[in-house]
Amino acid sequence: MLNRSCLAQSCLKFSSIVPDDANIFIDQNEDLTGDQITEYIRLYLRHLINYLSLFVSQNDMLKRKFECNVKKYLNLLARDEQKSDVYKFQKNPSLQNVNLGRCYYCHLADYKYKSSSEPEFSLDKKFNEYSKFCTRFGLIGSDTSLKLDTNFAEKYPNLTNLLLINVPLCIDSPVFFKLFNSLIEVKLLNNDLELLPDSLLEIDGLKTLSFNNRLKSDNLSFEHLTSLEFLELENLELKKNNKIIHLPGSIKTLKVSRSSFDYFCFDLNPESIVELKLSGIPLMDMDKYGKIDSLISFDNLKNEFKKSKIIKEYQVRKLFNNFDWNSNGYLETREITKINAFIFKKYLRLGPNIPEIIFKMVNIKTLDLSFQSIEQIPDEIENLKNLKSLILNNCILLENISPKLANLSINKLDLNNCLSLVTPPSEVVKRGFNSVLTYLKRLLSGSVELKRTKLMLVGLGQAGKTSLLRTLKGEQCDESTELTDGIEIDDWIIDLEDGSNLTFSMWDFAGQSVYYNTHQFFLSSRGVYLLVWNVRLGSEYAGLEFWLSSISVHAPGAPVFVVGTHVDQVFKYTLDEEDLKSRFKDIVGFHFVSSKTGEGIEQLKQKIIEATLEEKYIDEKIPAT
Repeated sequence: MLNRSCLAQSCLKFSSIVPDDANIFIDQNEDLTGDQITEYIRLYLRHLINYLSLFVSQNDMLKRKFECNVKKYLNLLARDEQKSDVYKFQKNPSLQNVNLGRCYYCHLADYKYKSSSEPEFSLDKKFNEYSKFCTRFGLIGSDTSLKLDTNFAEKYPNLTNLLLINVPLCIDSPVFFKLFNSLIEVKLLNNDLELLPDSLLEIDGLKTLSFNNRLKSDNLSFEHLTSLEFLELENLELKKNNKIIHLPGSIKTLKVSRSSFDYFCFDLNPESIVELKLSGIPLMDMDKYGKIDSLISFDNLKNEFKKSKIIKEYQVRKLFNNFDWNSNGYLETREITKINAFIFKKYLRLGPNIPEIIFKMVNIKTLDLSFQSIEQIPDEIENLKNLKSLILNNCILLENISPKLANLSINKLDLNNCLSLVTPPSEVVKRGFNSVLTYLKRLLSGSVELKRTKLMLVGLGQAGKTSLLRTLKGEQCDESTELTDGIEIDDWIIDLEDGSNLTFSMWDFAGQSVYYNTHQFFLSSRGVYLLVWNVRLGSEYAGLEFWLSSISVHAPGAPVFVVGTHVDQVFKYTLDEEDLKSRFKDIVGFHFVSSKTGEGIEQLKQKIIEATLEEKYIDEKIPAT
């Protein structure tokens, strides 16, 4: 395996690239020194790369890594060079094609070691002779702790890239990272570290730093990393508003995720930022667990928060026990929703407004504010002329996005699980990015405020839904009303005191059971529900629990009025209101009316209007055309 880039860089970096006693080639002369072997390699490379540029495809060259039959190219070299033993690379017997050579040095120079790697490339055996020429060191996944001390630094003095992922670390020397003169990239992820090493914050040549371990804000100051361009942090928790983290003016990419703070805590040059990610503590994925039959165990919950260093395992156990209300050893959909609400409120998040400094990042291309408490994307978003990607997933309080976003050449807008979104409405968001952008562009050309919603009348047959609908509209009740077939839709327009109109699209659902399976497809959270039942038949035969369950699943958050009819025809009726209210939180009122006498109708009408005007989507702006 030849890595052309790696070889070329290493050959330029070191005067000699092999130890004096290195046995690299077949039939190698024992008297060859390291410098002489280096010259042979350089001579070989000059010839080889010339031939590769002619015979290897451009695509392979662009990848900078390719497999080739070395012998094939050696045969193209001059006759005297063919005879030289130093051009015969070692054969790798483990490969099926024995004619395919692999440069041993090249493999080491771009070394990425995994715990599952073949034993022949173990750290101790193979790196001893060549470690001083190693420029990249990567260890991914190990149960054994790796000791970072002066011995390690002396063994690999020329490292430029150090990547340690899912590896327990023991850093013995307080000046460990200062022992390297060439480090440009350090990635330390899940290493059981208690804090960011001080010596890591003093490498003036470092360009890329990724750190996912526990973070204490006391020592966080990156201003001495004067070459730093990429900074990635996870699990940052700031509880005091006076802590400022200083960043060098060279920073172009700042990614902070799974973190908790409620103010912009970074001192930086906004004009240098090209990519910014500030995401809060994640919530549980309701697309995954929000189905009516979803059940998760404690182990499931623990795995959901496994990557978090802020939420400890004992806290996860406490969460599980507190929200497993029925003590069945599993969390159901309602309980999962409650946990999400608790986590969202407990941990600090940015909001309700986006920090003003973000709108000064005139060169930014990607902005990610997922899991934050922001409530709107204001008109200032159009200041970000270079913005291409805006990610707002799980901003559950977000209500409005400025239409001026459509003035930008944006090609990605993620609004997954933005539950409170009014502009654009959820119906538009579900249709995808292009529909959202079109909607916003139409708002730019003119908009009107809309007071309109659906009034959904559901319940069993002969409950009196159609008669109630007509009475609410001020029409005369007809006792001989025929059974509704399917769904009937009509408008009800109300003149409000402020001079505006409130329009209800009244949906009268047939009560026969044959229609139940199709009705659910028309239930929507953007509506007000009247669950109508006939008090003459008794609440136990009214199907109340069926309809309440159906509404809670298909239209969560929509206000529900439970309305008993025909009260003029009975002297006594009962309904366990407290039990229903405790189990179905979206119930906003219980009313008992008579469409024939008008008893309770006016009070019900006023409560419907009040509840409707409190809905966030009322007064939303829609395109004028």
